[in-house]
Amino acid sequence: IVEFGPEIEIDRDESDKTPMLNGEVEIIATIKNTGTERAVGISYVDKYPMTVEVSGTGVNRALNQLEWSGSLNPGESKSLTYKLKFTGFEEFGSIAIAKYPYKGSMKTVKSDSIDFEVEEPYEFNVSLSGKSFGKNEAIGYTISVKNKGSTPLDIDATIELPSDFLIIRRDAALKGLGIVSFTKSIAAGG
Repeated sequence: IVEFGPEIEIDRDESDKTPMLNGEVEIIATIKNTGTERAVGISYVDKYPMTVEVSGTGVNRALNQLEWSGSLNPGESKSLTYKLKFTGFEEFGSIAIAKYPYKGSMKTVKSDSIDFEVEEPYEFNVSLSGKSFGKNEAIGYTISVKNKGSTPLDIDATIELPSDFLIIRRDAALKGLGIVSFTKSIAAGG
């Protein structure tokens, strides 16, 4: 069976599905008419949450989405390149939509979903020197932070220990009985 008329397909490629906070991802979207007739009045929309800054030609900042409108002949395609900057920690799926009229009805095509997961720019680990402790026994309590990002990471941490704990050695400032604070800037990649 041979079908006639326009047939729109959407293909999107992304440079990264797990960007760091404030990291940028490039999207290349291709809208193609694989049908036998000209597709007119195509409306392409790729919308994002407000924690994602969209930049490029055709961005509607009020709706935080990339938009394109146009027509495509059979076999013709339109490529759009735009960037996303992730300013919040979140996971979400992105689906672009193209709509176009044909023979009195509106056809809708959806892209495959791109699932993004914004990574924290640091690793935070806490460890104890053992699993159980006796009275008056020394405990090693270690906190480590690794900056995986591309900019310095400023840390300001305060830890309050139970009142019957006595701090005998520390690498951080003592703010009061059982309260330890740590303030430091860790270089990118450090």
